[in-house]
Amino acid sequence: MTALHAESRDGSRTRLALIVTGVWAIASIAVASTWLVGMTYTFPLLADDGTPRFGPAATQLLAAVIIATSAAGAGAVFSGFGLRSRLRPRPLALTGLILGATAALLQAAPLPLSVLGLIITGRVAAPFGLLWQAATAVALIGFVRLTMIEWRRFRGSCLHCGGHHRSAARPELERPAPTMAPAAVCVASAISLIAVFPWAVVKLGWGLGETLLGVTGDEWRSSADGTAMSPLARTLADLGVDVTVLAAGVGMILAVLLLARLPRWLPAPLLLVPAGLAAVPLIAYGYPLLIGGLLGLTGLMPLPPPPAVPGLDLPLILIFGGLAFGGIGTALGVGAVSLLRRSRAVCRPGTYDPPTRVAVIGGGFAGLAAVKELAKSGTDVTLIDQRTYATFQPLLYQVATGGLNAGDITYPIRNALAGRPGLRFVCDRVTEIDHDATMITTAGGERIGYDYLVVAGGAVANDFGIPGVAEHAIGIYTRPDALTVRDRLFGILEDAARAGDGIARSVVIVGGGATGIELAGNLAELRDHGLARSYPELDADQVKIILLEAGPRLLGPFAPGLQDYTLVQLRRRGVDVRLNTPIVEVGPDAVRLADGGELEASLVVWTAGVRGAAEPTWGLDRNRAGRVLLDRNLRVPGRPEVFGAGDAAVIQSYPLPQLAQPALQTGKHAARQILRLERDQPLRPFRYFDKGIMATIGEGSAVVELPIGPKITGPLAWLTWLAIHIVYLLGGRNRLVTAANLAVRYLRPGSFGVIVGDPVRATPAAAAPRQRSAVR
Repeated sequence: MTALHAESRDGSRTRLALIVTGVWAIASIAVASTWLVGMTYTFPLLADDGTPRFGPAATQLLAAVIIATSAAGAGAVFSGFGLRSRLRPRPLALTGLILGATAALLQAAPLPLSVLGLIITGRVAAPFGLLWQAATAVALIGFVRLTMIEWRRFRGSCLHCGGHHRSAARPELERPAPTMAPAAVCVASAISLIAVFPWAVVKLGWGLGETLLGVTGDEWRSSADGTAMSPLARTLADLGVDVTVLAAGVGMILAVLLLARLPRWLPAPLLLVPAGLAAVPLIAYGYPLLIGGLLGLTGLMPLPPPPAVPGLDLPLILIFGGLAFGGIGTALGVGAVSLLRRSRAVCRPGTYDPPTRVAVIGGGFAGLAAVKELAKSGTDVTLIDQRTYATFQPLLYQVATGGLNAGDITYPIRNALAGRPGLRFVCDRVTEIDHDATMITTAGGERIGYDYLVVAGGAVANDFGIPGVAEHAIGIYTRPDALTVRDRLFGILEDAARAGDGIARSVVIVGGGATGIELAGNLAELRDHGLARSYPELDADQVKIILLEAGPRLLGPFAPGLQDYTLVQLRRRGVDVRLNTPIVEVGPDAVRLADGGELEASLVVWTAGVRGAAEPTWGLDRNRAGRVLLDRNLRVPGRPEVFGAGDAAVIQSYPLPQLAQPALQTGKHAARQILRLERDQPLRPFRYFDKGIMATIGEGSAVVELPIGPKITGPLAWLTWLAIHIVYLLGGRNRLVTAANLAVRYLRPGSFGVIVGDPVRATPAAAAPRQRSAVR
């Protein structure tokens, strides 16, 4: 249990809000229904000439909207909100509460006008209407409170203070000082002063008013005599002082003082003073002018007859009223919110339990997706990975062929976690997991406790027990692997150029999956477009690219038509593709085939498959491929606190391909499962949302298979593949640099630029291949 379950101390107010909003919602439906029916029989919708009457029609529409939103609010309140229901649909309840608050706001909006009329005239035109508006305002407060609580539950934050607690030793919630609040009050007060100043000047009949709007002082004096004003406002007007300008000016000056904090002893609650003074012109002019102008514009209410507003037409009313209402209203709101944020009590020790500890093993697609989801909930998350960076594996083949820098497809894990409270990164290798003590031991001797564990350690190359693979073949699943392939590849080219013997060198790629065909196609492009420019001593025939696949087809998960297209494209690019060709041994300079044949190989790249990275010392059940076994809830059977995600694990009854999208989705789902357990909600079985699969063969050629729709090949598929892979890279710099490097490689005519390192060159005795046989 964590701060997610910290209950608000004022539960009685929450229960009162539930009662008030529920009763009001039912009454609102009844009142609005009366409107809807009464308007139909009382006011005809059509005038005598047959034209529609906007007023009755607009009122009917407003009543229908209020009925619908009130019903939604009632449904949210009465559907179990505020109760410990395990089946509560939070997003739906939150939406219903927002709609209920909208209904209350629509009906409470005339309340300031009614109160202002009561203050000025001392009587109320419709006492029941005023009471209903006051009740609606109370209901609005209740809806706002319930919406706030439901939003906190939806986000998994503390119900008492709305924050995410980091640890029991530090219960105070870290809140940034609202330094922008005084500035906002200052700016808004200045806007309101500018907005209402011409109106006030003209109203008093000053000379500037005659200049601006052509209204004489006599006209304004006679208008003021016929205008309802409060005694204080009339007294100030007789003295030549306008209460609007006075209030806005004083508010602006105080806001400037608070902004500059001069003198320093000014207390923060004084922020309400400029906001309150700024509210005076809001009530006096902004709200009546804006609402009255809008009602006059729509025809629901006639505009005041002259001379109440002489010389000012409807556009000016709307402009002045809107500016005053928006500017000063913003100042009032910002000031009040700022004061509440400063004075709001934070959780004290004892009001919440220590935060949940979640350990995530692996900083790949699945691990980072889980960490980012958990970071929203206030849990303490420890991410463990033996590397300091996350690698975008789909583009490793570009690093291996010199198309990209290794830094273009890697991103520091600490940068990915920066700015997320409660996250900790440990760069180390997990050596042991003690499930009874819920403790992880790393190679460096650190012991990390957890309440929940997410195993997302990714995968490593699977040699399937074939002799020589670990010693003589190079995988392409990590950054060091890709750099090794690149350096070995250019070392082979340098040796061939130095020897000048005209004998072919062979690069053998084992595995016809997406990585294998992407590497083979890119190597063919490098040979065909790069050798002539960078290695004029070599002919394209001196570099053989052989792709071996043990099965009958390339790209097993793809549709047969796309598999055939891929095979044709590779062979057209000069790749020697051999299907149904399993290998039995990898030697230092040759590959032995199952049929007894042998292929000379200057470089063997292993892309035949992967296995889970989980180790036997972790105490988890694994399949033959080393992947941790999971149920549909992504839990390890018999270990309810352990979840799995990505390539490191497999759902026994629902196996998924070892691709980026399954890793991202399982990582996020595992994190959400943990949050559901913390909120006493039932777990949800994982469902994979298939976004399609794709693979590139080379420039202008790729295959894209979407779950619904046509199968795409050719340039359109290649551009789609390129755009999606750039977008999914971590970091804006990586996206820009990758796009630039690929543009130089593919868009520059006659060039196939490469990024090289230090070529790994063979010894003179081993530089030349054996003469006894040719590549078969």
